[in-house]
Amino acid sequence: MEAVRKITEVKNNSILLKNLNLFNNKKVEVIVLPISDSIEERSKTKTVNLRKFAGSIKKFGDGIKYQRQIRSE
Repeated sequence: MEAVRKITEVKNNSILLKNLNLFNNKKVEVIVLPISDSIEERSKTKTVNLRKFAGSIKKFGDGIKYQRQIRSE
């Protein structure tokens, strides 16, 4: 699937998209998403320090051997 992402401004209730030759004579879907809302949503996500989880998973030895074992079950 081919996709194009363009960031542009709405002027006079219109959006002008250029250089879409790849989609010429094809039906396309256009989604309009305000950037300010998108940025606000991203800032709400909490950052987690993943280092605190280091060593919390029990080691089980040879990973390849383990994969073969569980696949044969």
